[in-house]
Amino acid sequence: AEYTILVPNNAAESVARESSPDRPRSWTGEGFVRVRENTNLTFVVEGLTKTGQFNLIVRYELEPDDPVGWEDLKLTVVRPGDPSPDSICANAMPSDDFLIARLPPRARFYEIHPSICLESGTRYEIRLYFGEKRRGAPDIRAQALVDSLVVAPPTDSLQIFKGPDVEALTRKQYYDYYQCRAYTLAWTPPQQMPAECVQYVCVVAGEIFQEAHKCDCDPTGSVSGICEPKGGQCECKPNVGGRRCDLCAVGTYGFGPSGCSPCDCDSVGALSNACDKQSGQCVCRERGITGRQCNQCQPGFWNFPECRTCQCNGHASICDQRTGACIDCRNLTDGAHCERCVDGYYGDPRLGINLHCKPCPCPGGPGSGFQHADSCYLTPPPSPTVTCNCRSGYAGERCDQCAVNFWGNPREIGGSCEKCDCNGNIDWNVPESCDPTTGDCYKCLHNTGGDQCQHCLDGFFGDARARTCTRCVCNNLGTNSSASPCDRVSGQCPCHANVVGPQCDQCAPLHYDLASGKGCSACACDPNGVNIDPSTGDPYLKCNDIDGQCHCKQGRGGRTCADCQDFYWGNPLTEECMACECDTYGSQTLQCDRQTGHCMCKPGSGGPKCNQCARGYTGNWPHCQACGECFDNWDAILQALGRELDSLILRANNIEDTGISSEYDDTFAEMEDKIGDVKRRMEGVNITKEDVEQLRRQMHQLQSQIDATREMLQEKNQRVTRVSTNVNLAEEGVKTLNESAQQIVQLANNLTARADQIRQGDIKGAAEIVEESSRKSADAERMIAQQLELISQSESERLKAEQLLNEHKRDFDRQYEENKARLDDISNTISSIEDAIPALNLEVCGAETAPCDAVCGGPGPKCSRCGGSSCPGSVSKALQAQEFAQEAFEKVQSKQKEAEEILKNVRDVLPKTQEARKLTEQALESAQKEVEKINKTRDALVAQIEEIQNFLKAKRPEDIRAKVEHILNITIPFNEEQIRQLSENIRQKVGEAKEPEKILAETRANKTAASKLQAKAELASQRAASIHNITVGIKEALDTAEEAQKQAQMTLNDINANIEKTKSTLALTEEEVKSLESRVDEASERIRKLAAGQSAAGASEIAAQVEQKHNAMKTTYDKVLGLLEEKESGNEERKQRAEQLRKRTTELLAKIKRSREEKISLIERADTLDVELNNFRTSIEELSDHIEHVATEIDRRVEYHATCDA
Repeated sequence: AEYTILVPNNAAESVARESSPDRPRSWTGEGFVRVRENTNLTFVVEGLTKTGQFNLIVRYELEPDDPVGWEDLKLTVVRPGDPSPDSICANAMPSDDFLIARLPPRARFYEIHPSICLESGTRYEIRLYFGEKRRGAPDIRAQALVDSLVVAPPTDSLQIFKGPDVEALTRKQYYDYYQCRAYTLAWTPPQQMPAECVQYVCVVAGEIFQEAHKCDCDPTGSVSGICEPKGGQCECKPNVGGRRCDLCAVGTYGFGPSGCSPCDCDSVGALSNACDKQSGQCVCRERGITGRQCNQCQPGFWNFPECRTCQCNGHASICDQRTGACIDCRNLTDGAHCERCVDGYYGDPRLGINLHCKPCPCPGGPGSGFQHADSCYLTPPPSPTVTCNCRSGYAGERCDQCAVNFWGNPREIGGSCEKCDCNGNIDWNVPESCDPTTGDCYKCLHNTGGDQCQHCLDGFFGDARARTCTRCVCNNLGTNSSASPCDRVSGQCPCHANVVGPQCDQCAPLHYDLASGKGCSACACDPNGVNIDPSTGDPYLKCNDIDGQCHCKQGRGGRTCADCQDFYWGNPLTEECMACECDTYGSQTLQCDRQTGHCMCKPGSGGPKCNQCARGYTGNWPHCQACGECFDNWDAILQALGRELDSLILRANNIEDTGISSEYDDTFAEMEDKIGDVKRRMEGVNITKEDVEQLRRQMHQLQSQIDATREMLQEKNQRVTRVSTNVNLAEEGVKTLNESAQQIVQLANNLTARADQIRQGDIKGAAEIVEESSRKSADAERMIAQQLELISQSESERLKAEQLLNEHKRDFDRQYEENKARLDDISNTISSIEDAIPALNLEVCGAETAPCDAVCGGPGPKCSRCGGSSCPGSVSKALQAQEFAQEAFEKVQSKQKEAEEILKNVRDVLPKTQEARKLTEQALESAQKEVEKINKTRDALVAQIEEIQNFLKAKRPEDIRAKVEHILNITIPFNEEQIRQLSENIRQKVGEAKEPEKILAETRANKTAASKLQAKAELASQRAASIHNITVGIKEALDTAEEAQKQAQMTLNDINANIEKTKSTLALTEEEVKSLESRVDEASERIRKLAAGQSAAGASEIAAQVEQKHNAMKTTYDKVLGLLEEKESGNEERKQRAEQLRKRTTELLAKIKRSREEKISLIERADTLDVELNNFRTSIEELSDHIEHVATEIDRRVEYHATCDA
C-alpha cells in the first residue's frame, strides 16, 4: 500500500514498520498506509497472465480493541477502455466495477464479493474510498492501516479444484477444510501452515502465473542465488529485505555487500527510527539537533538533547558535544572554555577582560630557540610583572640562568641547561658542585673523581656509578710505589716484576724474595740438580719463598742446585767437584766461588784461597799492610780506563752491526719530509711567482743542508775508521789485562778457600755463621708479622661489612615485603583489568568479544583494527565526530574567508564614503562662506541705497554732487578673475557632491557579491545598514547644501534688486537735475520780468547779480553734468561686469537646481537600495536554506559511500 498513488492534501500517509524478534512479520513491503475517514487510495494492477474472474482482498490492521471495523468502504475499478469483445469479460457490466465492502474488526484481511472480470496484459486502477468508519457517526480520529490489495481468482475457478473426477473434489475439500486460502491471504509463513496447505502452494501459483519465476536474487543483498521454492523468498543478508533481497529493511540503511546497518536514530532527537536509505540520516525533531542519528547538537552547541551555546569566550566556534569543552581555540588560547592562554603565553582572554595572549619572555619567547619556560603569569596589580614558571634546571626571573648544579648556555639560540652528569656522586643541595659553563663536576663524593665523577680516586677501586669505590690494600713489599696507583676498576695493585696477586702480596710461581722490595727473582732451579717430586715424578723446581734456595739432591749445592754441594766448586755435570780450601782466617766464608774455586777474602787478604796479601797490600800474610794513597789513585785511574775501554768496545761493536748512517736516521727523515712538502707544494694548481721563488730558496737551503750533512758524514766515517783501529789495539790490550785478571782471581779464590777453612776451624767463624742465620730468621719473622697485620686488617674490614649487613637487614626485609605486597596489588589489578576488557572493548570498539572481535576488532596490540562503520563503540563515534569536526572546520574556514572578503570590500568603500562626506562638508563650508560674503555685500548695498534715498529727500545740489561722487567711487568687492574663481569653486564643490552616487554604485556591487554568500546575511544586513547611514548622512549634507544654495539664491536676488534700485535711483537723479534746470530757467524768466518792471538802474544791478549767480550756477551745473558724464562713461565697464556676474549667478542657480534634482534622484536610489537590500536579504536566506539542503545531501552521500565496502 505504501506504493499506492496518494492524492495531494489527502489524509493518507505511509507508515513504515520494523521487524523484531518479538513481533513476527505479518505485512508486506516496508509497512502500511494510514487512512482516515474520506481517504482515497489508488492501486495499480497490471501484469495479469490470465483473463478471468478475480476477487479483491484488502489486507489491513485495526486497533486490537476496535469493536466496529470500517463500515463504509467503496471500491471502483477504472478500466483503460471497454473489454475485448472476444474475451470472457465482454459481457461485464459497468456496475460490476463498483463494489461496496465493510472491513470487519479483529481481522487482518477481507475478501470482497462478487468477483470482477479482468483481462491479462491490461493495466487497471482500483480506487478505494474510505468513508465513515461508523455510518452516521463521523470520527476525525478514526484510522486504519492498509497493508496491500490482493487480486486472486476464486478457489472454485481454479482448474485443480474443478471437474467431475473425485480427485478434484477431494483436493477442494481438503483445501477448504484446512482453510488454506485463509492462511495464504493472511500472509502466513509456509513453516507455520498445515502440511496439507503447503503442498498446494506451488500448484495454485503455477495455475495463476502460468509459469515458474526465476529467483533473481540480488547478488549484493542475498547470501546465494537460491530462493525458497514456495514463495521465491531469497535468503537475505543482515537487515536486508524484499523477496529478491534488493533493499534495506525498515530502520536500516547503506545497502551493500555486508548487508545494511541499523539506523539507530536517537529516540529523543529523531522523529522515528526511519532514516535515509543511502546516507542513514535520521529525521531530527528540532532545527538545533544534527548528526546522522540526530544525537548531536549543531556546531556551536552542546549538551544534547538540551543543546546549549558553547562558552568559548569568543575564541572558538565549536565545542565537545558531551562536555562542552571548546575545540580548536584560536588566538593562542586554551582550556575547556578557551579561558586561558596556551602554554608559553600569558594574558587573560576571557570576555570582559580581553587581555590578549602574549609570548612569555622566558627569555626569548616560544619558537625563539631559547625559551625555557612552559608558562608564565602576571603578578597582581598595582605593579604587574611577568613571572616565568621555569623548567627544571633553569632559574632567574626570565629563566635565563642555569639552576644550581645545572650547566649550559640558556641565553643562546639552541642553548639549554642540562643537569650536571656526575653519576650521582655529588650533593645536589650543595651549590657549585659542578661548573655552570662546562658541566665539569667539582665536589665529588664517595671517593670518586673525574669531570663527571665517573671513576674512583687514586688508591680506590670499584664502580663509581654504583658508589662502591673502596680503598686499595696493597702490599708495600710487592707494590711498585713509583708506578701508577692501583687499577680503579679491579683494584689491582701495580706489582714489581714477578709479583702477583691483587694486593701484590706473593711471588709468581717459581719465584722468591718478596721482601726485597724490588720484585721477586726467579728460582731458576736446575732440573738436574733438584729432587724429584714424588707426586708427579718431575723435578721439584720450587724454591724457598724467602731465600730462593732450591731443594738440591745429594751431591748438588748452591741456591739453584746447579753447582757442587756446599764448600765445593767445579762442574757437577762432569762430577769434578773439589773442596774450596778457603783459609779460615783470610776468607769471609768457607764457601768459595763455585765456578772458579776462588774464596771471598777479607780486606787485606787475597789469592784464590785468601791466604795471601791482596792487591794494594804488601808484607807477609797474614801481616799485610796497605800500599797507600798513591797506589789507590793509580788503581782508580786504571779502573776508569778499563770502564771507558769497555764502552768503546761496545760502541764499536754496535757500529759494526748497524752502520754509522743509523746515527743520522732522524736527520735524513727530516730532510725527506721537507722534500715531500716541496713536492706537494709544486703539485698545487694556484702557484704564484712568489711561491716559486720561495720554493727555490727552500730548495737551496735543503741542498746546502744536504751538502753539509754529506761532509759531516764523510768526517764521521773517517773518525769511525780511526776508532776501529784504536779498538783493535785496545782489544789486544784487553786480552792481556784479562789474562792478568784471571791470574788475580785465581789467587783471590785460593785465599778465600783458605780463609773459609780457617773460619770453620775457628769458633769465631762459627759464631759469624750463626749470627748470619739469626739475621735471616729475624727478617723472616718481620715478614710474617707484616702478613699477620694484613690479615688483621682484612678481618676488621670483614667485620665492618657484616655489621653493615646486620644494620640494613631490617630495611631490606621491609622493602622486600613492600615490594611483594605491591606485586600482589599489581597482579590483582591486572586480573580486574582482564575481567573488564570485554566491557571496555564493547564501549571502545563496539563488540564484547575479547581480545579481538571478528567485525569490530579490539584495542589490544594483537588486533589490527578497532571499531568500524557497523560498530557502536566510542572509536567509531570519535571517528565520526572527527569527520564532522573537520567538515565543520572547513565550512567555518570558507565562511570566515568570505566574511573577510566582505569586510575588506567594506573597508575599501568606507574611506571613499568618508572622503565624499568630507568633500560635501567642505562644499557646505565654502557655500556658507560665500553666503556670508554675499550677505555682507547685500547689507552694504542696502545701506548705500538708504543713504541715496535720504539724499534724494534733501534735494540739495551739494549733497547730490557729493553722493554722486561717492556712488561713482563705489566698486564691486570682486574683480572679474575673483568672480570667475568663486564660480569655479562653487561648481567644483557641487560636482564633488555627486561622488556619493559612484560610491553607492560600488556599494551596490559589493552587495551583489555579498548575495552569493550563504551564512553571512546578518553581516551583509549590518553592512547595508552602515551604508544606509552613510547615505542618510550624505542626504543631510545635501539638504544643508540646498539650504545654503537657497540662501545664496535669495542673496543674489537681493543683489539684483539693489542693482535695479541703483539704476532707478540714477535715473531719478538725472530727472531731478533736469527739474533743477527747468527751475533755473523759470527763475531767469522771473528775473527778466522783474527787471522790466523796475528801474533800469536797480534792474540792471539786480540783473547783474542774478546773471552773475546764474552764470555761477550754470558753471556749477556744467561741472556736475560733466562729472556725471565722466563718471557714467567710467561705470559702463562696471555695469558690464555686473551683468556678467548676474548671468553667471543665474547659471550657478541653474546648476544648483540640477544638483538638487540629482540629490532627489540620489535619495530615490537610496530608497531603491533599501528595497534591493531586502530582496538580497530574502535571496540570501533562500540560498542559505539551499546550502543547508545541499550540505545535508552531501553528508548523506558521504555516509552512504563511507559504508560501501571495497
